[in-house]
This record gives sequence, C-alpha cells and structure tokens, in this order.
Amino acid sequence: MAIGTSDLLASAMKWLSWREGLHNRNVSNVDVAGFVPTDAKRSFAETINREAKSSIGMIRTSGLHLEGKPKALDDIAQTHGEPKLNGNEVVLETEMAKLTEISAQSQLASSVYKKNMQFFKIVLGTNRG
Repeated sequence: MAIGTSDLLASAMKWLSWREGLHNRNVSNVDVAGFVPTDAKRSFAETINREAKSSIGMIRTSGLHLEGKPKALDDIAQTHGEPKLNGNEVVLETEMAKLTEISAQSQLASSVYKKNMQFFKIVLGTNRG
C-alpha cells in the first residue's frame, strides 16, 4: 500500500487532533472523583504501520454511508498517575506538557503540508506571487 506525502500528513493531523481531544478530556475532568486519564496506546508511526499492514480496507459504497468509525477502544490506554484523595489520577502539569507537545507536532505537520503544496504549485507552474 503506497501512502503519499499528502495522505500521510492528513493522517498525522487527524491522529494529532484525536490525541489532543483525549488530553483535553483529561484536563476537563481534573476534578472528577475517580477519573483515570487516557492517552493513545500507540505512537503515530505504529498506527500507520499497523494500518499499512492490514490487508482489508474499508470501501465506501454509497454517499450516504459514513466515512469511517472513531478510533477503537483498543487504541486508548489509561495512564495512571498519583491518585488524589478523591481517586482522580489526572496530573495537570503532565497533561499540559503533552498538549504543548501535540501543538508543536501539529504546527510541524501543518508547515510540512504547506511546503508540500508550495512544491506542487512550483512544479505545476502556478506559483506566481
């Protein structure tokens, strides 16, 4: 299965957005009793390699069908921290550090995507300006 640069970058942005949602959920539940934070079980590289090795692909046979499904529960892992008195295990500093890391990765992917599009414009001769 050949994956182009644009497809890979689009997948990276979707994965980063999904992971950011997990950490935003963790932060929003920082005071909920008994809440255990979650994170992606696999890195983006492991996720891409796993999907590339899959021999069965989904085909959308009708415009009325949904494009796909949300990430499976086996893609999410609980990340245990030091429990507070109420049983909550969210460490706010750790979550903010992960969100900062995800933001930096998103900016990098976006920058590479922009450069990739500029390259195509140059090749096609439409970059005037």
